[in-house]
Amino acid sequence: MKYEYFELNKYEEIAKKEKVSTLTAKAIEAYNLSNDKNLELLSPYKYEGMNEVVSYLLKAVNNKKKIMVYGDYDVDGICSVSILKRMFTLMNTNIGYYLPNRYKDGYGINEEKVKEIHKKGYEVIICIDNGINANEPIELARNLGMDVIVLDHHELMGDIPNCNHYLHPNLSNFTEYNMCASSVAFFLSIALLGYEDETCAIYAGIATLSDVMPLTSQNKLLLKNAINILNKHKHNNLDLLVNKEDYDENILSMQLIPKLNSIGRMINDIRVNNVIKYLFSDDANEIKYLLNFINNCNEERKNMSNEFFNNVSKEEFKEVIIVKDDSLLEGVCGIVASRLSHNFNLPAIVFALSEDKEFYKGSARSIDSINIVESLSKLDYLVSFGGHKKAAGITIHREDFDKFKSDLFNIIKNQEKEEIVNKVILLDKDELTYKSYIELLKYGPFGEGNPYPVFAIENIDKSLVGFSKDQKHLIIKLNGDVSLLAFNLACQYQEKYNNYRSIFTLDKNNLFKNKLSCKCIDVLGG
Repeated sequence: MKYEYFELNKYEEIAKKEKVSTLTAKAIEAYNLSNDKNLELLSPYKYEGMNEVVSYLLKAVNNKKKIMVYGDYDVDGICSVSILKRMFTLMNTNIGYYLPNRYKDGYGINEEKVKEIHKKGYEVIICIDNGINANEPIELARNLGMDVIVLDHHELMGDIPNCNHYLHPNLSNFTEYNMCASSVAFFLSIALLGYEDETCAIYAGIATLSDVMPLTSQNKLLLKNAINILNKHKHNNLDLLVNKEDYDENILSMQLIPKLNSIGRMINDIRVNNVIKYLFSDDANEIKYLLNFINNCNEERKNMSNEFFNNVSKEEFKEVIIVKDDSLLEGVCGIVASRLSHNFNLPAIVFALSEDKEFYKGSARSIDSINIVESLSKLDYLVSFGGHKKAAGITIHREDFDKFKSDLFNIIKNQEKEEIVNKVILLDKDELTYKSYIELLKYGPFGEGNPYPVFAIENIDKSLVGFSKDQKHLIIKLNGDVSLLAFNLACQYQEKYNNYRSIFTLDKNNLFKNKLSCKCIDVLGG
């Protein structure tokens, strides 16, 4: 990787004005950070159509109409359904809810499910985290005499469906940037309840992070508020899913979100809906049973993805990684593709066999220099594909796998690749302190659209560089309070170099209070 330093000339002025360390001031200047201390949630009525949706739902509740909430199997779907379920519960109204099965139902409401919902006597369907492109199923629901409300955030692919009402962050002119479906449900809950329910706020923040929404303005505030509430109050059913002292965006993304996501990835029947039961249960025995169910799903997900990843990692790849496994579940393809792409610094596509065994359905993850959707668009025999520059979903006919592998290899091989330069902040090692780390956290949470600052220190004497017991990792001890941990980078240590440069992000030492164990992205000799 190639690195360049930010040209910084205002940080001393920023340090004085903001009363922060030079490290924090450099990060503020380089990344245009803001602590958003005066930012407030927008009024839910900034949504065009909010008045109409609120009026409709109040009448539906008063008239005791039977309501079905139809969600999605990912964390945004889980959280958005949970918000609506809690909202209606606080309104003393029981509703039905359904999380579709990834393998049998697919994404979004379909005509078969509309017929089932109608047969059970439901009069209202609320599509949440889906529906904005479900024109035919919604038309069928209307023809059967049902009303349909769509609460979605996905890109509109054609005409707006014939629903009674819809709320959508962009189409309803609420924001110019995307927000997750759970945020739509949360703002609706504020309008209907007349206050911000803290449990609903937690779910909206978790989903914002999970759905990789840009952490700007309202999105950043939703995640920050969720973390603050989780750290302030006990939320037993969520707390049981994590090992933590305090919640932050890393705990959510590394521990909580994968477990919630694992159900939809691994389960091939109606038990996908057990995750909603778990979040709402107050029965100790049921909580224990469902907690074990979720943890087992997560372990199966990890074992399956680890086994496949370890086997594939033994191979050698050039240009692009394209692999398949007929026993692999489609739900773990994206996880493995992401790990392979990161490990080999190549675009990676992992395929699993479809339920009917006619197709390979895959997930692609790419690197900065290769637009994977642009590359896929040059193939005219794909059954379907879609996504963005660094991630995509693909379906191909089973018999086309070898042709696809060869064709995409040649496309990427002959593609002009853009050289990516990563910009980092150059520090003096004396600037690296625990106080600066705490200061920097005030400008989080960090993630998509608000990247965690990356730093560099030069001229690290090789006498400060040591190895872990298994000789796989480098440990650079700058002083008694600060160390740099370079996981799986021991191979980059060479005796001929007298000094090193480290590229890293800040992190605390979980064993010793007020000390830093920063995570190295790269260690360069010379």
